[in-house]
Parts: sequence; structure tokens; C-alpha cells
Amino acid sequence: MTDKQIRWGVLGPGKIARKFTEAASRVKNAKVVAAASRNIERAQEFADKYNIPIAYGSYEELMQSSEVDAIYIATPHSYHYKYAIACLKHKKAVLCEKALAINLKEVKEMIETAKTEKVFLMEAMWSRFLPSIKRVVELVNSGEYGKIVSIQSDFGFKAPVDINNRLYNLELGGGALLDVGVYPVFLVSYLLGKPANILTSASFAETGADAQGSFIFEYEKGVQAAITTSIISDSSIITQINLEKARIEICRPWYQPSAIKIYSDRFNYQYEDFKVSGQNGYEYEIEAASTDILDGKTENEMMSHQDSLTLMECLDTIREQIGLKYPGHDD
Repeated sequence: MTDKQIRWGVLGPGKIARKFTEAASRVKNAKVVAAASRNIERAQEFADKYNIPIAYGSYEELMQSSEVDAIYIATPHSYHYKYAIACLKHKKAVLCEKALAINLKEVKEMIETAKTEKVFLMEAMWSRFLPSIKRVVELVNSGEYGKIVSIQSDFGFKAPVDINNRLYNLELGGGALLDVGVYPVFLVSYLLGKPANILTSASFAETGADAQGSFIFEYEKGVQAAITTSIISDSSIITQINLEKARIEICRPWYQPSAIKIYSDRFNYQYEDFKVSGQNGYEYEIEAASTDILDGKTENEMMSHQDSLTLMECLDTIREQIGLKYPGHDD
């Protein structure tokens, strides 16, 4: 399989699509061969910049293309469901940016469609495939340091207040939760599963989008996870996993290629560096998805359909508690 490549098409040539395309150029089993936008000039500009041979002026052309094996969906959150379903029905494998959709109902339908069409579908939770995160999961699962007692994880940054920006637009799924909160919510739910109870607090921008939030996930036997997220203030962007016999810290910024510290007590630690020069970190998920597609799989074991379902269940519970709704999806 090493000499074969998955021919990727990019649906939605925005900021995150640039990172994906740059990373794909460094992955042996992947090649971006097409870019599509609803504006042909924008698609052509993107294609020219990254030496992509084909530009399409509509998403439908990309889905119908015989030159493309798989499609990376990089649109705003509110369009994920619509375009993923369409791609799957065109028998195109799909790697869709997180959050996979707006709500649990949409995620379930996307997964059912993938199963019916027997086509690969994966949420592009790129952090799951980073060597640092893989190492943390390995350490936790090994039981070497005992069970998890608690987790603290945050992700916040200060974005310019612009009511016309995607971040503040509820119709596009804007707000802190789906943009950056999805990262710590994912990590906690991946390590501990669905919580027995969630306690929430949030504040909102004038557009109704959530500006910041704090969430406590409660589990059996007193295990807790504290999550904070924001688009109005910079935070440490550190995750601490407290186990019975050690504390694991994923260093700033924890959701990117990073380093970890394994504390044997309050002050002494072992340092492991997983930062990679010349890469942006998207390479790992692209290689994993491409390998699965080449192998004829319909989902990835490390970022499974069930992982996406559990994540969205948590996000839906948070939204219900803080009263956050997205027009056209939660009406």
C-alpha cells in the first residue's frame, strides 16, 4: 500500500484548509488533487497557491469528480452535515472538520449514511493523532500510574470582537464551544467516557454566541474533570491529568504537537518532547485516514464513530444547560 495515494479534494478553501493542504504535501499516501468553492475564482486562487491541478466552482462538481477518492470538508460547522451527507451519497470518503456536525441528530444521520453507503467517515479531530496525545492515552491505559482522579483542561484565546465574524455568528455555529471548547471536551470524554452529570456556566456575546464557559464533568467514585473555554481571553492552554500515582501535564499549547511532563510528586517530573520541526501536526490524521481508506475501512479505530457520538452527546448536554441554540438546526 505504500506506493498508493488517496486523491483528496478540499471542500471549502479557508484557513484550516490551508493547513490541511500544506500537511498533505508531506504525507506519502495522500495528495490533494482538487479544490472546490462556490466561487471559481476563490477555488482557482487556492489551487494556484498550492499547485493543485483541479479547481471547481461548485461543491457538486467536486463530489462527482472521478479524479477524487476522498473529500476533506473545511466549511463552517453549520454546513458539515449537509455536505458530508452529499459526499457520502456520491461514494466519496469523508474527513470532516470538528465538530462533526451541529447536534447529535445530525451526527447520527451522517454515521448511518456512511454505514449504508459503506464509505469511510471520520471527524477530523487532529489532536487525537498527535504523538503527544497518543503517548498520554498509552500512559493512562497502561495503568502504571493508577486510575484518573481528575482532569483540568482549558482552551481560550482572545479574538477581536466582530459581530460579522464567523466566531460570533450563531447561524454558522459560532462561539467558544464548537470552535475551541470541542478540544478539551473531546479529550475528557475520550479518556473518561460520557459523564454521569455535567455542571455548566457560560457568558454570551451580543450576537448570542457563547463567549466563554466553564464545565465540570462528574463521574463515578468522585472523579471530576474541569473544562474552561473562551474566545474573549487568552488562557494557559494546558491539560493536567491527575492519576493516583502521578500527574501528567500536556504542555502549552496542548492541542498541538507538544511536550508532556510526568510528575512523580509535586515538583519532580520526567520530560518528553513530541514537537516536530517542519510540520503543523495535521500530517498524522491525514496519514491515518488515507491508510484506512486504502485498506477499505469505513471508520478509524482511534477516532471512531462512537467517539464522535460521545463527544456530541456531551456538547449537546452543555448547550441545553446554557441555553445555546443554533438557528436552522435546533429550531
